[in-house]
Amino acid sequence: MLPLELDGLVAEDNGTQLRVRLQGPCSTVFSDAITLTVYELPAPVITTADNICLDQRGVQLAAAPAGGTFEGRGVTGTTWNLEALPVGQHRIDYTYTDNNGCTSKTSKLINVDVCATEKVVMSLETYPNPTSGKVTLKAFVTEGTNWSVNVTNFNGTLVSTKRVPLREGWNTFQVDLTGQPGGVYIISLVQDGKRRTEVKFSSSNYLIKKSPRYRGDFFMCCDRLA
Repeated sequence: MLPLELDGLVAEDNGTQLRVRLQGPCSTVFSDAITLTVYELPAPVITTADNICLDQRGVQLAAAPAGGTFEGRGVTGTTWNLEALPVGQHRIDYTYTDNNGCTSKTSKLINVDVCATEKVVMSLETYPNPTSGKVTLKAFVTEGTNWSVNVTNFNGTLVSTKRVPLREGWNTFQVDLTGQPGGVYIISLVQDGKRRTEVKFSSSNYLIKKSPRYRGDFFMCCDRLA
């Protein structure tokens, strides 16, 4: 069976009867009549709001008809991870296939912005807590600039400081406490000499020693790493 391709069809062609003519050197053969069915392409629409606040962290994308596929930066399934986005316009694509196998694609530009401005630092989180070395920080700030990240021990002694460029919205960066003794530490975000926020976490730098009296994975004691 040979495939038959018809280009340039419009809705008005629906119901048209066609025959296929095969012409050879000695004769011409006509097929049985077939009735042409033309389906209209679906017209999907992305119904997610035009403006979204970054402090929501994540939103569920929506479109009509439902059941299609979303694509875009930070998109997984129907979930849009706002923590991966800078402030600005972002394009979301949506592809939908109806029951007739007809496929259409649409897109939408959505404005993502920082809406909460009552504080310079809206959120500061650390993980893992406690840590045995590197600690990851996730900060939501309303002013994009270079920040100082200071780490002090529980006695107030500065043990680490560095400059980190933070953008408006969500930021993820690391502080390395490898080699520092176990204990409680405080990480502060400082802007223009002012401490904007801080978070406490624990360093659990311990060395686990195996007991010579046991075999396998039995442990006897722990020594703090200094």
